Amino acid sequence: MQRIHIGPYFETMWGSSINLPFCTKYFCFLVFFVTVIDWCSSLFTKSDLGSSIFVLLPTSFIYRPWTLLTFPLREANPIVLAGTLLCVGANGKMFEPHWGRKEMAKFLALVNILSGLGFCFFFLFLFSFKKETGDLFQHVALGLGPTITAFSVCYKQAYPEYNVKIFGAFGFKLKQFPSILLAFLSILAFIFSIFQDYMVLCWFSAIISWVYLRFFKVQDLIRGDRSETFSFVSFFPTILRPPVKILSNTIFSFLVKLRLCQPIQSISTSDLESGNYHSRLPSSERQTSSVSLGDDAERRKALALKALDKRLKLAPPADVSASNSQAGNFVSPSSSHVPDI
Repeated sequence: MQRIHIGPYFETMWGSSINLPFCTKYFCFLVFFVTVIDWCSSLFTKSDLGSSIFVLLPTSFIYRPWTLLTFPLREANPIVLAGTLLCVGANGKMFEPHWGRKEMAKFLALVNILSGLGFCFFFLFLFSFKKETGDLFQHVALGLGPTITAFSVCYKQAYPEYNVKIFGAFGFKLKQFPSILLAFLSILAFIFSIFQDYMVLCWFSAIISWVYLRFFKVQDLIRGDRSETFSFVSFFPTILRPPVKILSNTIFSFLVKLRLCQPIQSISTSDLESGNYHSRLPSSERQTSSVSLGDDAERRKALALKALDKRLKLAPPADVSASNSQAGNFVSPSSSHVPDI
């Protein structure tokens, strides 16, 4: 199984930061520029963080709607700024070449704006049950935490079985990365109240990015990703999955009734291979369903064929015929099982 060593990986990304993709490069430049400008402004005016025109406040986002766009561009201090820019630059260089600059820009805007809205409505709802609302003004949203959390969900989708080694001491699979990150932030927020705003932002970011990647993002003419390794229950420990599965499937069924999501059809392997399931669908749903029903099988088949192609390039000529026979015998996994939401 392939291993990713984080130390050398980030050293390579830092050394080639000039060659960052277009959208990632200018996004990082905006973060650096806005943060430095606001630091200088606060030094001259001696104002606190809450008075900045770039940060997001639950009490004033209606009157300052631009802060939904600018709050990720403002970091708290130089150390956090350097670390987050390094992470965003590395992650952007990983995904933007495959997605394209437009898709990357849309993903960054969608995740940050909706995370900011969720942050504001969460605290407004929370303080609506309290008599004193003075503490509400202390909650401020800023920074690249939602962006980095969203990229962790992207890694879970794209490279779920890759092993990560951090400085040779701690290892995990990338499909566990979002859960580890959110658990770590939750523990920090429980111990230190200063991390509570950051935790709320990152939780909203993880949910929003998963919903977008799971149901709406179009990649290689396929809308969404219905694979088992990217289901909502896969974010939780095994012991918590049964109740989470019931809850998530109930919410999904409700969204299907509202026509906000497309239902998952159950078909047999023979129907998938012969294409008969396409004729069984209503004419209004054939085009979209024919793409979405076999998503999991097609993705797995593509990964298997890609791995086989690499083996053929490395194998001696005598083994080529045997490998070709294996390729001819490849059968898509059964799609009769409806994946978890």
